Amino acid sequence: MPIIENTLRKLAKFQEKYPVLILLMVLVFTAVMAYGSLQMKLDPSFDSMMSKDLEVIRMQDVISMEFGSTDIMLVLVELDPSSDDPHAVNDIRDPRVAEYVDILSDSIASEKNVKAVYSLSNALKLANNGKIPKSKEQIKSIIENNAQIKSFINSEYSSTLISIPVDINGNVEVQEELEYEINKDIKDSPKPIGIKANITGMPSVLNYIMKLLSGDLINTIAFSMIFVFIILWYLLKHPITAFISLIPVFLGVIWVSGTMGYLGIKLSSMTVGLGAMLVGMGIDYGIHVTHRFFELVKKGEDFALQDSVVSIGTALVASVATTMAGFAALMGGSMPLNKNMGFLLTIGIFYAFLATIVVLPPLLAIERKYLYSTFDHLIFKITRDTGVYKEGIVQRFLNIMAKFQAKSSVYVVIIAIIFTVLIIPGITQVREDTSNENWIPEESEVLKVMGRVSADYAGLGSITFLVRLNHHDVVSDLRDPKVLKSTHILADLISTLEYVDEVDSITKDIKAINNGYLPRTLDRSKKIIEDHPEIKSKFNSDYSYLTLEAKGSFDSDKVPELEREIESVKFPDGVDVVLVGMAPKDAALGEQMEKDMGWTSILGFILIFFVASFIYRSPIVGALTLLPIIFALVWTFSTMGLIDLPFTPLSTAVFSMVLGVGIDFSIHLYHRIKQELKAGNSTEKSVGIAVPSVGDALFASTTTTIVCFVVLMFAATLLAVNRLGETLAIGVGFSFIAAMWMVPAIVVLEERFKDRFIR
Repeated sequence: MPIIENTLRKLAKFQEKYPVLILLMVLVFTAVMAYGSLQMKLDPSFDSMMSKDLEVIRMQDVISMEFGSTDIMLVLVELDPSSDDPHAVNDIRDPRVAEYVDILSDSIASEKNVKAVYSLSNALKLANNGKIPKSKEQIKSIIENNAQIKSFINSEYSSTLISIPVDINGNVEVQEELEYEINKDIKDSPKPIGIKANITGMPSVLNYIMKLLSGDLINTIAFSMIFVFIILWYLLKHPITAFISLIPVFLGVIWVSGTMGYLGIKLSSMTVGLGAMLVGMGIDYGIHVTHRFFELVKKGEDFALQDSVVSIGTALVASVATTMAGFAALMGGSMPLNKNMGFLLTIGIFYAFLATIVVLPPLLAIERKYLYSTFDHLIFKITRDTGVYKEGIVQRFLNIMAKFQAKSSVYVVIIAIIFTVLIIPGITQVREDTSNENWIPEESEVLKVMGRVSADYAGLGSITFLVRLNHHDVVSDLRDPKVLKSTHILADLISTLEYVDEVDSITKDIKAINNGYLPRTLDRSKKIIEDHPEIKSKFNSDYSYLTLEAKGSFDSDKVPELEREIESVKFPDGVDVVLVGMAPKDAALGEQMEKDMGWTSILGFILIFFVASFIYRSPIVGALTLLPIIFALVWTFSTMGLIDLPFTPLSTAVFSMVLGVGIDFSIHLYHRIKQELKAGNSTEKSVGIAVPSVGDALFASTTTTIVCFVVLMFAATLLAVNRLGETLAIGVGFSFIAAMWMVPAIVVLEERFKDRFIR
């Protein structure tokens, strides 16, 4: 497009004339954004992935607001197998353990934001007139005769659990401070020989993840930069050129971090890989500019800088515009993690492009003028004058492939279709995985302790059945006997399910107080509830919400059955029941993932098609450049099924991300072939020139991009990030293969069609 080319030529002239001024302006802007990056905060919460409009999230907020925080921290007190002291405790029912737990419980209870402490020592004192038993036999007797006390000890009598409801409400600072104080209490309380204690629970797990996120961000960016530099050094044959090509990407990462800080976008499990992704994708623009610049330098062009920027300028603009369109599609989803990721990727790619166009040419000009030796220029002159170039393996292969594509374009398309037919059954094997293992590293100590707790103590998993009053037409509040009757029926139904260990329902307590019957009048019901605070605590202040908690082993697959049980119970008009907890959230997350992936994918296709069609003034170009990427996406998802690489909440962005990255390959190749055709070359010669030339740069950019995604597979700690990196690496690899294989053949077929029917 003349407008783009003229603008870029004017910019290139300004860059050649005032390179130092441009670099100084960029440094000032970078300093401002670097300060903003220091304001960036962390958010390890899983809830940040989900829309606040989801009912399960809204009701969780209602429970927190009406009944207080539902966060529970745990302390596992257990026998220390490493102790060989003859006086060491060998049975958790030892009175020394009960006394230790009592001291520790009192210390923890005194901490700020601790609502209560439930432990073995408290239960023993309630059963023994406020005193801890002095002998093991007495403790054994009490435990065997009291199921509630027995639940505090595992079956092997090797550990006991302290449960600590806390008031955190997602405040990271409060969580960190509280965890520090509890660990200090554990350290300061005198432990018996042979006993150890560790803190765990979901708040501690999230705090641990938060620490990992900051480390992962630094590690993934650092490893990406190092590996990309090594690859660029090898490909560009000069360390200084490699370093200079990397500078715009580094600037882009700083600018994105500053944007996150100033806009209050927190670093989460999704955005922790953002830096590495931007390095991998953003370096593409630098590779294309550098590759074209030295290609023209070696040919002896007098205005290599201007011509390099201008000659690929339209392709670069089209590339960045379509990539941004693909990423912007993520913002059309309902999941906050996709919206944030879409925005950050969109602006990050724009920053990388801007830094490449504004910063890289002046740096290349300075390098050529001051840093290259006379010997370097002599080599350029010799290779230019003799026409002798050392052709690498990649270029030799691309030359052979280009000849085949130009002569047998139909066979190229047929081969692609056959491969697709062979691999496509894998799509039926693709599965989703929203489990906690995506977010919690297996090797972490906090998870190991959590694993022992889950294995030894039944009922740690829980779901809350929230009974709510929507209007007062039939009942005035939830103390109404009709509501209590329906609640009791539901509790009985839930308790019969094999994966439910216990149902905590106020109706059982009310029946025990009321001679085995539920009250028949509202007044009687009100009196019982008002006289018993432990029952009243299950209602909110205006009796419009009532909680019923089930403990057991729950996952998202159990949610539909629980919802059917709810529907089978007839509640008074205006009263309904909703599920709240981790399992309902996982189920809602899975549904949201499917909806978002479908919608953002369609939106990505539409946006990319329109952007490409607008830039090249042809809908045919938009369709033809997208076609290979459609094949690449099919190959990617089929491969995921064949190698059992599941979709995670992070993977919902894969479709749009692969679209955004893959379209670059098609556009650069299509644009260069059309340039050669415009220069008067035949179709066969245009393909023969474009495929080795552009293919070499595309191979370099693909290699660096894949390497950065592979870094996410190995340098990031969270499994979900590892899986995202693996999926993106496969997707980008297939996009490169599909574009290099199909685009030249598509152009040949297009030209033949025009020659036969139009020209």
